Amino acid sequence: MELKEYLRYYHLEEYLFRDVSWNFEKNKTLTREEFLAIIIWKSNRSKTNVVYGIEASESTVADLMAQVWEAADLNKIELLTEIGGIAIPIASAILSVCYPRRFTVVDYRSCAALAKVLNVEPKALRKQLGGDPSAKPEAYLAYVERCKTEGERRGFDIRTFDQILWGMDFYEGKDGLKEIATRLR
Repeated sequence: MELKEYLRYYHLEEYLFRDVSWNFEKNKTLTREEFLAIIIWKSNRSKTNVVYGIEASESTVADLMAQVWEAADLNKIELLTEIGGIAIPIASAILSVCYPRRFTVVDYRSCAALAKVLNVEPKALRKQLGGDPSAKPEAYLAYVERCKTEGERRGFDIRTFDQILWGMDFYEGKDGLKEIATRLR
């Protein structure tokens, strides 16, 4: 690899949503490195468990992602979460990179930020979605639709809205920048 090509990993999100998304669309699967780059981007601490999960499944990343390509949306989530180490938050990251106009990332932090945007309690949001979108596939799909609707209503595509929710939590969430900075003089 040419020396400057390593910059793709420094700008990991850009690499994922530019190159890896395009590669998935073209090849209808991911390489092992592309797949693990998504896992590391979403949850670095989970990479070893996911590797163990793939090994235990006796499948390959290429085969798994080819199946995901062919599956209906609910089945895409189920295929991914059958792998040890992959719960819906990591599956949502994989799907968001592979289908950036169709899926978005979910975790407890993005749910809290969305609830804040909607001016509802997180518990009320979960009820509206039919459960916890970080734990229930149907609720995750409802969360995706809600993010699309709320983003579009405000003039953002789903990927931009996801970034806004992340930034909102980073700044205003529990132990966020705003909260921690107030402790300094």
